[in-house]
Amino acid sequence: MPKLMGISFADVTGYSDLARQLAQHKSDGFKVVVTLNPEIWVRATRESELGAHVAQAEWVVADGSGLRLAARILGEPAPAKITGVDLVSHLLRVGGWKVMLIGAAPPVVAEAFRLLKDDYPNNQWLGFHHGYYGLSDRESVISKIVELAPDLVLVGMGSPKQDDLLATLRQRLKGGIGIGVGGCFDVFAGKFERAPRWIQAIGMEWAYRVAQDPKRLTRLGFIPRFLFAVLKEKVARR
Repeated sequence: MPKLMGISFADVTGYSDLARQLAQHKSDGFKVVVTLNPEIWVRATRESELGAHVAQAEWVVADGSGLRLAARILGEPAPAKITGVDLVSHLLRVGGWKVMLIGAAPPVVAEAFRLLKDDYPNNQWLGFHHGYYGLSDRESVISKIVELAPDLVLVGMGSPKQDDLLATLRQRLKGGIGIGVGGCFDVFAGKFERAPRWIQAIGMEWAYRVAQDPKRLTRLGFIPRFLFAVLKEKVARR
C-alpha cells in the first residue's frame, strides 16, 4: 500500500482494478472511497475530524496530479491517478449498481441524476437529494438512504460535510460503497465543462475549473501550503 506524507493510498493500478475491488466488497459492510487532492490533504492535516475520516476510509486514491507530483519530488512511488468524475463514469459504465446521489443544489443534482440515468441505464437509479439540507433535516435524509438501501452512494457536498455523512452511513448501512465526489455533480449536470484531455494531461484541470468558477479563487491558499509541506518533507529526509 503506497504511503505518502502520512496518507496510505489504496493499492490499485487504475480504474478497472479499483472497480473490481469495489464490486467484490460492496456486500460486506458499508465502505468508503476518498478521492484525495492536495486541498483535502492540507485540510486533513489541520482538521482532526476530517483527518480521521480520511484515515478510516477503505480506499484513498489520488484525485489529480498534485499528489503524484509530490511523490516524484519525494522519490516515492506515485499512486495511480483516480479522479472522481472518471471513477464514477467507469463504475456506472460497468453497471449493476443501485445508485443514490446526495449533494449539490436541488436543480443541479436533479439534472445530474436525469442525465446519468439516461446515459447509464444498466444501473438501478433509486433517487437523489440535494446537499443544502439543515441539521434538522439530516436524519430524514439519512433515513431515506437507509430505507432505499443503495449499494453506491455518491455524495457531492465538499469536505468535511460529505465525509461526515459517509461516516454516519458507515454505521447505518449494512453494505455498499460510498464515494465523496465533491463538485462532480456540477460536471455531470452540464453546469461546468470538463477540462480538455490535454489540460488534464498536464495537471491543470483545477485551473480550468477556476476559470469557469472564479469563486474558487478564494480556496487556492492550499497550493503554497501543500508545496511548503512537500518541500519541508523533502528537507527532513536528507
